[in-house]
Amino acid sequence: MPVITISREYGSLGDEIGQGVAEQLSLRFVDKEVVSSAAELAGVPEPELAEAYEKRPSFLERFVILGKAERYAGHMIQAIQRIAADGDVVLMGRGAQVLIEASPDVLHVRVVAPLDVRAERIAEAEGLEWLAALAKIRQEDRTRALLHEVMFGIEWDRPQLYDLVINTGSVSVEAAIQIVVASARAHAAHPAAERPPFQEDRHEVHEWGPFAPTTPW
Repeated sequence: MPVITISREYGSLGDEIGQGVAEQLSLRFVDKEVVSSAAELAGVPEPELAEAYEKRPSFLERFVILGKAERYAGHMIQAIQRIAADGDVVLMGRGAQVLIEASPDVLHVRVVAPLDVRAERIAEAEGLEWLAALAKIRQEDRTRALLHEVMFGIEWDRPQLYDLVINTGSVSVEAAIQIVVASARAHAAHPAAERPPFQEDRHEVHEWGPFAPTTPW
């Protein structure tokens, strides 16, 4: 019952890799369904919860949105853990690499790419000027970093959180899919006896709130 989590930088092609891995291994591909499940558990409309986890906020909006994220964190955690417990799934983002980090049979993958490469991709995909694409990427990166910092007390780009980090600036999507598939099969055949939680420099959750000094605003 393989479980693969994929954390990806915006514009790194992590979604394409996740979908390809799910197809090759005949696994469920779960992305926005996590939000739907959490909204059902919380008894709130899906857009209400989606705003807290997916909207790129302005400075003034951050406080409202982070408050919503904190309010619904328990439901998001429960949804992710339920999905992971069923197995046979590729879970995209939303802190899954932290919420089920100690499970020895889970493979945690991080997909990254150089900033200029990501800007070129987003500019082409969304019809933006290069500088506009760059600004959008930086905003997205800051939002994701802040959510992980406030909700889980971690810096989401720490490589120690992951079993495998792939740079799509130098590795094609097709090659990345094969790397993850091979790693997942090897990991399933030779699972670790245990996986100690990553603790280095982990902050107490909510310790600093939106003004955490390690958050790159």
